[in-house]
Amino acid sequence: MFIQKPFSLTTSTGDEDGYVPKGAIWFDGAADYLTKTFASAALNTKGTYSFWMKRGIEIPATTETFISVGSGSGPAVNTWMNIRFQSGDQMWANDYSYLRLRTTQVFRDPAAWYHLVFRFDTTLDAADSRFRIYVNGEQISSYVSRVNYSQNDDVNLSGNGSPFLIGQWNSSEYFNGRLSEFVFLDGYSAPPADFATEDSNGVWIPKDPTSTVTTNKGTNGFWLDFADSADLGNDVSYSGLGVGNDNSFTASGNLSADNWTYDRPADDSDTKTGNIAVFSPIDTQDSTGYLPNILSNGNRTSTMQGSVPTQWGNGNLLTVATNSGKWYCEGIIVTRSSGTYGTNYPTVGLVDGGQDSQGGNIYGAVVYAGTGTGTVQGSGAATYLPGGSPNGTKLQFAIDHENGAFYVGQNGTWGNSATTAEIEGGTTTNALANTGGTGNALGAWSALTDGTYLALAVGTFQSEFTIWVTEDEWDYTPPTGFLSLGTQNLPSVTVTKPTNNFLPILYEGNGGSQRVGNFIPFTDSKTVTNSAVFDSGGSDYLSKTYSASAASSSTIWTFSTWFKRGLRGGDYHFLGAGTDTSNYEALSLGSSGNLIWITKTSGSITGRYDTNIAIQGPATWYNLVISRSGATVTISINGVVQATDAVSPTVPGASDVAYFGRPSMTNAVGARYVGSADNYWDGYLAETVFIDGTAYAASSFGETDTSTNRWIPKDVSGLDFGNNGFYFNYSDSAELGDDTSGKGNDFAENNMVAANQTVDTPTQNYSTLNPLIANGSDITLSGGNLIAAGASGNWGQLEGTFPITEGTKGYYETKISGTSTANIIGWGESGGRDGTGGQSFAEGDTIAFQPGSDALYTGTASTASWASYSATADDILMFAYDATDIHNVKFWFGEGGTWFQSGDPAAGTNAAVTYDCTAGTITGGPWVPLVACHTITDTFNFGSGTSGFTYTAPTGFLPLNQDNMAANTAGITGLSWIKNRDATADHILQDRVRGVYEYIISNDTDVEETNANSVQKFLQQGVQVGNMATVNTSANSFVLWNWVGNGTGTLNEDGNLNSTVSANTDAAFSIINYTGSGSSTTIGHGMGKKPEFMIFKNRGTTNGWIVWHKNLSGITYYLSLDGTDAESNASGAAVWDSTEPTSSVISIGTDATTNASTNTYVCYCWASVPGSSHFYHYDGNGQSGDLAPYLYLGFKPSFFMHKRIDSTDDWRIVDNQRDRYNPVQQRLAPNSDAGESTYADMTWDFTSNGVKLRGDDTGYNADGGKYIYAAFAENPFGGSGIGQAKAR
Repeated sequence: MFIQKPFSLTTSTGDEDGYVPKGAIWFDGAADYLTKTFASAALNTKGTYSFWMKRGIEIPATTETFISVGSGSGPAVNTWMNIRFQSGDQMWANDYSYLRLRTTQVFRDPAAWYHLVFRFDTTLDAADSRFRIYVNGEQISSYVSRVNYSQNDDVNLSGNGSPFLIGQWNSSEYFNGRLSEFVFLDGYSAPPADFATEDSNGVWIPKDPTSTVTTNKGTNGFWLDFADSADLGNDVSYSGLGVGNDNSFTASGNLSADNWTYDRPADDSDTKTGNIAVFSPIDTQDSTGYLPNILSNGNRTSTMQGSVPTQWGNGNLLTVATNSGKWYCEGIIVTRSSGTYGTNYPTVGLVDGGQDSQGGNIYGAVVYAGTGTGTVQGSGAATYLPGGSPNGTKLQFAIDHENGAFYVGQNGTWGNSATTAEIEGGTTTNALANTGGTGNALGAWSALTDGTYLALAVGTFQSEFTIWVTEDEWDYTPPTGFLSLGTQNLPSVTVTKPTNNFLPILYEGNGGSQRVGNFIPFTDSKTVTNSAVFDSGGSDYLSKTYSASAASSSTIWTFSTWFKRGLRGGDYHFLGAGTDTSNYEALSLGSSGNLIWITKTSGSITGRYDTNIAIQGPATWYNLVISRSGATVTISINGVVQATDAVSPTVPGASDVAYFGRPSMTNAVGARYVGSADNYWDGYLAETVFIDGTAYAASSFGETDTSTNRWIPKDVSGLDFGNNGFYFNYSDSAELGDDTSGKGNDFAENNMVAANQTVDTPTQNYSTLNPLIANGSDITLSGGNLIAAGASGNWGQLEGTFPITEGTKGYYETKISGTSTANIIGWGESGGRDGTGGQSFAEGDTIAFQPGSDALYTGTASTASWASYSATADDILMFAYDATDIHNVKFWFGEGGTWFQSGDPAAGTNAAVTYDCTAGTITGGPWVPLVACHTITDTFNFGSGTSGFTYTAPTGFLPLNQDNMAANTAGITGLSWIKNRDATADHILQDRVRGVYEYIISNDTDVEETNANSVQKFLQQGVQVGNMATVNTSANSFVLWNWVGNGTGTLNEDGNLNSTVSANTDAAFSIINYTGSGSSTTIGHGMGKKPEFMIFKNRGTTNGWIVWHKNLSGITYYLSLDGTDAESNASGAAVWDSTEPTSSVISIGTDATTNASTNTYVCYCWASVPGSSHFYHYDGNGQSGDLAPYLYLGFKPSFFMHKRIDSTDDWRIVDNQRDRYNPVQQRLAPNSDAGESTYADMTWDFTSNGVKLRGDDTGYNADGGKYIYAAFAENPFGGSGIGQAKAR
């Protein structure tokens, strides 16, 4: 099996360097809207809306309309339509006839931006495609109800003399939230990719729509970019681009310049734009009897609802919380009131993101009360600022994570007489709270947080408070270094693409064997066994002259071949036919790597196409498909139709007769034929097909692998080849031109023999020498880039195409043409040598042998007369490496079947050199085969010839082909956890340290078992499974939770007891395997961070699973993964030795669950990584809906597992793949073999920065219940240099 291109784990710099919308506005849900009445008729059958939206407050009983046309009364009574959020936060599309669409998905993430595209084209045949909704680039496919438009129906969203409204319908149903980049294209149905794109971190980011709008605006189209606060309805497509009509809107109701905002769906710290913090309507945790506050003013103002004097309003947290850095904002006490308890004030302070923020007390917080008092963690009130703050009092807040301090100021004066200089200098004596609660501080910062996220929150008691987050709203200068709360200022994260380290994967069982996930290599639907290598220098080609009676279709044909190129810089032909240079047809790879099809008649070009694509890489197989049907010519590479450059196309006449396959015409594969062959192909061809009479698409010859998105070969035997068609699979070395199509159109072999047959194919790609990485220009390549001939007197150097990868053992051979000392062959770091002389081979890291002088090169030194070997012409040298440990790679050299210096690669003994292949001194690149030579020719054998190697490779040492390479260490599954979703079946856990076939069951105490049909191979972000029913029952659905490790494990001696550890330090995840000692001891974990979540299992006994989480009641406490029990300390010190883990070791006692003598154990452990993973706790409040707890994670989650610890209940896991949209409700329990289930009182919302509980089931939200959780990310919420997570 072969991968076409290595899986890329590179990450993008996000939207910081991309397109940032120039404006945005907020609507308050009361009377803000934009209006326009179009005079011109629009094309009501076809159009597109695209805009970015950030939702405001949730009021489930109230409908919010964001697009409407018509009023539902008067002349427009039968032409109206609107799109809105209905009760329950589903999206509805209504018109005068029907409720057209009602989504299953709910939209209640107020912390980030959605990208919405509404695309309609009722002329389409497919009814479901006539009106489509896309959210963040993904089409909505699930609807509670749907009524499709009839073909050619009017959609009534284009404005035909009726009021066109943005933000309301029929003087009601006002929209609450933010809009940016509002585009309408009249008459054009555009895909979401015209307005946004996914960056390489998997984040959907804005894209400049200028080109799309310019080309496709239409009569009533417009682009509202909201850049001008004085003219919010300005149609910039007219005023800025000069396109079409001026379709500007009028700002109406209360909409004014004050509604302009820096809040945007992309970040730019230079212009202060980003996802700006506001009060969250769902981060409003509550206890019975407290009312949710009313949010207004773009969710910047929090007001207590109701007038009951004894009742507190509910607390609201900001949508951006922090755990590092320095932050500043301001606010104002809008109103205070008098009641039963006297004058009442808002309370503002910091709260723990995992704690209850109920009411004006903001429990568990460092607090500033409007009365001028301060308190920490309920320690009581003390004067911090002058009291009696009247309406209009302006407050300043400074949060300093670096020094552990929180400051509050009033009307420009800091409390406790703190000075700006003190705050800037880190002197915390006069803070409201500081690290130790010392000096004049009222309490300790450490009492608030154990390192998790802190958010500014407000609680109102018959009062109203407004927060000012952006610089333009501030009245005072912040301390130097203190930033505004928005994603544009969040610190960078170490893991920009968390899915490189953890990924939920869904797959369907097939009852046999399959590979699932994003992995290397992939499963091919067809195995290609053979190819043919064509040497242009040897004039290799295949040819046939069709008989005069061999009728062809003449103007309709298809040619397909898989190819891997050899030499470059020339014009190399795949197929040619003709009589002379004035009359021929040819298909070639041009000197710049572009594809050229040309036909000439009587000296005139009658057809020509040149592609823009430039194919240079000699290490990759490509699929070329070209078809002609009359005047239409289509060229595809790997399934993608190619564009052509300015000099082409020259379109052939519909009746112009083709030369390919024409009767009486000589056709050549591997040459241009113009009366005789020339311009020969150089490289490899496989699966070469000519179709006479049918213009097939590329999909007939290849397909996209659904797991990897790569183009792979397809079986072509069932195609209609036509009268003069042929199919060469090169399976007969004696007749490489044998036609296996059944048409009998065999071609003659010209200069081609059995040695031209190879096993280097699109599904088994072998190494060659690489002409693109040639240091010096004095080596000539031939024989499919396997023969290197050095020029006389001038050194040149070449590298192989496949590198050494950890965990592999490789072997190759080289035949030398003579005894010259001008020949050095071996291995070395890729790149960096200048090739000016033989000794340049030793300029950097090199392990090589010089046969002519019997010298061994090691690094930059050489050892003469090393092997007692005397070279002769045609000797075959042997080269082997063992990279089981990439830091200690062993190299051997030999000749004629004997290894030098009594080496024995199979036994791993007497290596010529052992070398660290990660400590490069030139480029830091991978190690590859190397050759430097002149006046000598070396013929390399990487195993691709049909006869294989001359000598038997050492046991366990494999040819250099892609199947035998280890996949990149980054991305290889370290831990796989598989569960059948449909049926009662065990949870199966397997890891790379214990090895394939070995599995343990989380829902039972069983010993480790072995099954060769469980996980059979760990792949890049996936696994190969056999036919074991619990991982691959036919027609059942499975989930694979997939954590990336770091190899198969290395010895760790950090603890008193040695362990084998595979530690992914980037993700703070470690797999530990060890043998117990029976005495209290420590084991190393390799993460470099203190573990926060650990799961242990005794592999050889039926002792249960044991779990530690940092938020259990103490270090003597534990949970059982296989059970439902509350936390316990019954075994006390015997489990964890009463000692918390450290950044290097884990302490274990004498209990059999963690440390029985001679028993073997596995431990999985994790620590929080900002933006990637989080392990913490929360308290339930027994409420449901908006009042249930909200957990701030700092990322958009992909996986959430929780357990109640103060009472008996199940563990539960939900993820973002089994529920692709909110609500999230498909539960699995690690302690149970039950299939997937849902429960109305236990649902979640995954949001852009956390998890919102939606129900009141005691298993996850009992009033006062204690819970711990583990969460892993899809995307970070934000950070320097990355795109903002988008709303879910």
